[in-house]
Amino acid sequence: MDRLRQLARGELAPEYPLASRLAAEIARPRPLFLATLLHDVGKGWPDASGSRRNHSRVGAELCDRILPRLGLAQDDVEEARQLVVDHLLMYHVATRRDLDDPATVEEFSASVRGREGLRNLYLLTVADLSTTSPTAMTSWKARMLDELYFAAEAHLAGKPPRADADRLARLRAAVLQGVDGNAVPAEVESFLASMPERYLLANDAASIVQHTRIMGERGARSAYVARVPGHHPEAAELCVLADDRPGLLASIAAAITANRLEVLAAQVYSRHVPDGAPAGVPPRVEAVDLFWVRDREGGIEGVERALPRLARDLDDVCSGRVGVADLLRIRIGSSSPWRERPSPAVPTEVLVDDRASPRLTVVEVFAKDRPGLLYLLARAIHELGLSIALSKINTEGTRVADVFYVSELDGSKVVPGPRYLQIREALVRTIEG
Repeated sequence: MDRLRQLARGELAPEYPLASRLAAEIARPRPLFLATLLHDVGKGWPDASGSRRNHSRVGAELCDRILPRLGLAQDDVEEARQLVVDHLLMYHVATRRDLDDPATVEEFSASVRGREGLRNLYLLTVADLSTTSPTAMTSWKARMLDELYFAAEAHLAGKPPRADADRLARLRAAVLQGVDGNAVPAEVESFLASMPERYLLANDAASIVQHTRIMGERGARSAYVARVPGHHPEAAELCVLADDRPGLLASIAAAITANRLEVLAAQVYSRHVPDGAPAGVPPRVEAVDLFWVRDREGGIEGVERALPRLARDLDDVCSGRVGVADLLRIRIGSSSPWRERPSPAVPTEVLVDDRASPRLTVVEVFAKDRPGLLYLLARAIHELGLSIALSKINTEGTRVADVFYVSELDGSKVVPGPRYLQIREALVRTIEG
């Protein structure tokens, strides 16, 4: 509760500006403060089935007994109870779900108790995460929480969805206005028309302008990477252009891993390039992939130093001049000083969910972190005959919670049943093999 008091008094405004503003607006502090006090009270207690894994649900049941004895009104009891039930929800949605999918925001918004409940859940999440450990609340996670809060608040306020036609028209106009004099407007228009709507909704005009610049720099290279100005102080944003093919993400991930960089998040897109191919010849397909990365020891500065070699490695593996396995064996194999450090064991878990997205299937992977894990997972998903549309990478200490939005190669969702089992078994083998 001390963290909440600090936020309400404005003592942490430079570090948590949104949380400090919202904390100063608390109308009914008792439910929020008591929920913050009791949010982990269920840890170690079994639920009705004997399981000790769902401490949020157990904690809510204990609140039903504790809070009335403290003299809380029934409305306050219900508010505090719901906050305890959902105290992990906002963090999980922000770090593991596609925040540019309106369905994600709609489903999350339906689970909170209106705009006041949203504000209280946000404050509880910030207070909980920022006091878990000195490194738990990174600026990366804070930004994702803020993005989810603003999207949900707009949805609850009845504002138009972010995917409306007016917003896309304004975005296109801003991109055309922002390009420099060397860009050909017709080529920029063609780029915008060839990119999927998800890309336009997930990136602002300034970022898209930079991507069009990189498109012009690629030339005849098999793959090209450049850093673009980003909004996250903890990560460098890289734009990778390459001829699209099955398994491309695994090759890119291997090159990134070989340069001792870790991926925090990735957006994966492809577009048909209108290059005047003869009739009957399929148009060239170009991948436009965005990665937010950092050096494990050197942060963003380390990324800048690694960029020239990363560019060479990407061109080598995407052209076929160097095999992915050879590159990784040289850089992180048994002869490399950059090897996995001893750390506590982490149980492996793979979940497949067809409800989180209307168009894609969500695969969640929880496992012990180690260099090259993203490459191994991306390769296994490719070998399963799946296409990756979005990847959210989240490291929690020595544990990763990696999320992949996938589809079958024909664009359809994965059909539940034996296919789910096949995916789980293949990914578990990849991680533990």
